Amino acid sequence: MRILELSLWVVTCLGFIFKSLEWTGALLLLLFGLGSLSVFYFLLSWAFFSKIGFRKIFKKETYSDVQVIQLVGKFFMGWGLSTLAIGILFWIMEWPGGKINLIAGFAEVGLGLMIALIYFFIKKHPINWRLLSRGIGLFLLGIATLSFYPGLSGQNFDYYSDPNYLDALENYEANPSLENQHKLYIAEMYARGDTLEAQEYFIQFKEEIE
Repeated sequence: MRILELSLWVVTCLGFIFKSLEWTGALLLLLFGLGSLSVFYFLLSWAFFSKIGFRKIFKKETYSDVQVIQLVGKFFMGWGLSTLAIGILFWIMEWPGGKINLIAGFAEVGLGLMIALIYFFIKKHPINWRLLSRGIGLFLLGIATLSFYPGLSGQNFDYYSDPNYLDALENYEANPSLENQHKLYIAEMYARGDTLEAQEYFIQFKEEIE
């Protein structure tokens, strides 16, 4: 289970590296990495943070020394990590719902980390370093995402003054064909600064017309 999670983190990190370098395939890597991490934490966090392997999940004796409240707390933390991962993905993809998922994820993960630290300092409860490291790591990744990727709220909507966009718009208005519509959309993405997305869309469009 740990190898699976590590593999998904590697894919996610590669996605961010590809996106920063504007390489093709970045969005696909991020979609698979962050999307899979979200599903992983939502479904298996209670077992992963309890260090219960796949083979022991359905064995009754596995839970003989495990308290229900601990499983509930770990599931809550996993839910927060899942929400935060999907929020980061939606924010980067500029899909609706990114902001609300980020806010909910920050709140859930932040609350979970605060409770864990309170238990450690007041009740001297041992810290679950696996849970703490994932919580802090994804929390910082969310902050970095907001800092480096403006999302929908930070888009530049002054592209209507870009000469290439104006030419594409004029051609589309004169001949509203599907081809000119695609060209207008590509010009709009370039004018907004979405170079990587424009290149990927252009490749897809070129394959369709050929």
